[in-house]
Amino acid sequence: MHSNQNHQPPGQPQLQDLQQDITQQVPPKEEEEEEEEAQQEQAMGQAKKRVTKHIRLLHQYNSIRDIGTGLMGLIAERKGERMVDVYQEFGVDVRD
Repeated sequence: MHSNQNHQPPGQPQLQDLQQDITQQVPPKEEEEEEEEAQQEQAMGQAKKRVTKHIRLLHQYNSIRDIGTGLMGLIAERKGERMVDVYQEFGVDVRD
């Protein structure tokens, strides 16, 4: 008797071999999802770092601006002028 499994012509890959090749080449859905989650977590981590950096820079900017405003106030007081006039004298827009 002949087995039905071995009716492949010589030199042709067996069905089992082809299935194994496909399984090795195409990752299971779970692995793809895990990889996508890992990429999303990495992107979120980078975004959080960027936001944290921007917040730190804003704090620094605000501190420097407050010091500058204080200095302008001292100059205005010494000169007996309004702050707006001192700002104009130094070429600073009041909104800066």
